[in-house]
Amino acid sequence: MVYDSKTQEENLSLVEKINSVFLGTRDFKVLAERAVNLMTDQLKHEGIVSATIYRVHPEEKAVYAYAFSSRTFDAVNKLLPKKLTELHVSIDESSNLLVKSILRREEQEGDSLYDFAKPALNETVAGTIQRMVGARHGIVYPLRLKQGKVAGAILFGVEGKVIEDRQRVILEAFRSQLELAFENVLEFERVVERYKRSVAKTFEKTHEEDIPTVRFTLRITPKQNSVLDKMAKEKSVDKASFIRSLIDKAAEG
Repeated sequence: MVYDSKTQEENLSLVEKINSVFLGTRDFKVLAERAVNLMTDQLKHEGIVSATIYRVHPEEKAVYAYAFSSRTFDAVNKLLPKKLTELHVSIDESSNLLVKSILRREEQEGDSLYDFAKPALNETVAGTIQRMVGARHGIVYPLRLKQGKVAGAILFGVEGKVIEDRQRVILEAFRSQLELAFENVLEFERVVERYKRSVAKTFEKTHEEDIPTVRFTLRITPKQNSVLDKMAKEKSVDKASFIRSLIDKAAEG
């Protein structure tokens, strides 16, 4: 399909807005919230009525919801059985289109929200939410990383029964920008995690070095013992603690 210059300019403008919003974001949840809000705000005239972002939790073998946006946001939240960020589905739930998109690393489409949300939402709740949002069709894209892994997915609700070519171009451009942004976020998380592990090891080593484990015998004269007694009493500590404090001061100096 051939697009006119106005359409191309609009697409370029959207990409620029995406970059400006995502630039510098280092928190996955914050990025997800900004992304869904941007899409539903900028593409209302394109028939995009809702957007939801999910993240894969490999250690739990589950996919969690992270952010949702629609004009009926508050009403939808009241219908959810639990907090949005607590909703999740098992990665083994292969009949779920969201999970299927992640496993196959390709977009999936359907007319029923329930097919994207089961069993986290039952069919009645999913149907009610879909009617409130005004979505007659849904499409979910996997968020793929350079290493070939899938970090999560983004689900769009559209008011039409089919996804038009113009909508696909815009949604796929957005998905590509989002993948780059998430790649940066995940790399930042990896750097932070490596730093935490490094600090933990250093602290553990330092902590071990501070634990008294070495014993030795020190022979002193009665006169020296008398002086040591006096100095320890002035500091209100025992002689052993006083000697250790002198060694610590010498180490610091």
